[in-house]
Amino acid sequence: MVEADGSVLINLSSPLKSFVAGGFGGLCSVFVGYPLDTIKVKMQTQAILGETHPYTSAVDCLRVTIRNEGVFGLFRGMMAPMIGSSPITATYFYGYEQGKRWQQKRSGEDLTLRQIVVAGFVAGLVPILFRVPSDRVKCMMQPNPPLLPRPNTLLL
Repeated sequence: MVEADGSVLINLSSPLKSFVAGGFGGLCSVFVGYPLDTIKVKMQTQAILGETHPYTSAVDCLRVTIRNEGVFGLFRGMMAPMIGSSPITATYFYGYEQGKRWQQKRSGEDLTLRQIVVAGFVAGLVPILFRVPSDRVKCMMQPNPPLLPRPNTLLL
């Protein structure tokens, strides 16, 4: 609905609002969790890459990464999940809202536990098709050296 001053009001339960909230949540999730994921992947791939001095712990991996690559080394390859996670998470939120709406006989009706579970199932169907390829690219970019060639940019 467009107001007289030109502003647009969005219904609090609108699918668009759910999609936008999910997209922003996806960006925040990647930014906060990515350094820990980088440490995990580096530790998992150290034997494959033939590291001469394997990391002794997650803290050691963190320390060595920051010393050798700087803080930005913790964010190597982050662009792929940033690009992928926002629409994927947005789709989860949108799917959940739509799953609830499809089962309601009238707006605002409380749902049963079974209906909430079905809405969650609907939310998980589509995004999984996009999450797997995005995660694969991310895991190939995180080790040092990356398992994929990377352009000379900060986040890729």
